[in-house]
This record gives sequence, C-alpha cells and structure tokens, in this order.
Amino acid sequence: MASNSAFLNFDFQLVLIVGAKLEVIVDEMALQMKDVNSVTKGTPLVCPSDEFFWFGHPGFVLTLLHYTLFVVNLLLSMNMYI
Repeated sequence: MASNSAFLNFDFQLVLIVGAKLEVIVDEMALQMKDVNSVTKGTPLVCPSDEFFWFGHPGFVLTLLHYTLFVVNLLLSMNMYI
C-alpha cells in the first residue's frame, strides 16, 4: 500500500507541474496578444505556436497529461475497491 501512495504522490506532482506549464503557456499567449492589439472588439485573435511547449512538441505535454490522469484515476479506483 505504501508503494501505491508514493506513486500516487508522484503523479499528483506531475499533474501540478504540467498544469503550471499550461498556465504559463496561456499567460505567454495573452501577453503576445496584448503586444499585437491594444483594443480588441469581439473574439481576440491568438496565434498559438509550438514554441511555448516543452521541446517545441505540444503532443509531449498532452501525452504526459493523459498518462498521469489515467494512472491517478486507476490508482484511486483500485484503492476504492480494496
């Protein structure tokens, strides 16, 4: 049982790290949009790019997030049945 809680703790930390990175990406995109347009009417135009993500690969961040959420869900459901 101790190994499950240690692994679960690692996955929660990983989710927090990836979530913090996604928050930084949203902030950088907002700052980029602010530099382009001073006043925006309607939907703001945001130009997402791969340069905001780790190693320039957004798929890596998405895969990491999917994996950690799957493992956390699996471990929590296993703990509910035991």
